[in-house]
Amino acid sequence: METSENIATSIRKIRKRKFSEEQIRSLEFLFESEARPEAQLKQKVASELGLHPRQVAIWFQNKRARSKSKQIEQDYAVLKASYDNLALQFESLEKENQNLAIQVMHLPLYLSKTTGLAPVQRLMNVLGIFLTVAETERWAGETSWEGR
Repeated sequence: METSENIATSIRKIRKRKFSEEQIRSLEFLFESEARPEAQLKQKVASELGLHPRQVAIWFQNKRARSKSKQIEQDYAVLKASYDNLALQFESLEKENQNLAIQVMHLPLYLSKTTGLAPVQRLMNVLGIFLTVAETERWAGETSWEGR
């Protein structure tokens, strides 16, 4: 046995009809110029299109919601692309920074082999690096910064 609520829902489903292509074109055209039309304009459009003012009001409400969702999706896509680009740049700069740090660590060893120990000691003092030659050679032999 059907309840009065089920009957009312069935009647609403039967009464519900889609807008014609012409009605949609007219509503879309109006939406482009005015997303929130006044009640008088909705009344006028409804009578011109053979619709109830409430149908027009709901159509505009739904259209604004869909437009907002679409705009959020577009904004997200732009922000995601920007983030991805920045993440790649960060990764590249991080690798470059690691390579430069390794070069700085190799510099005292290179200078000790080419110019002798005294200039290397001065360079290490200037840079604030107080490593022994043995530590420098150990650093020069390592290729990864992991675990430091």
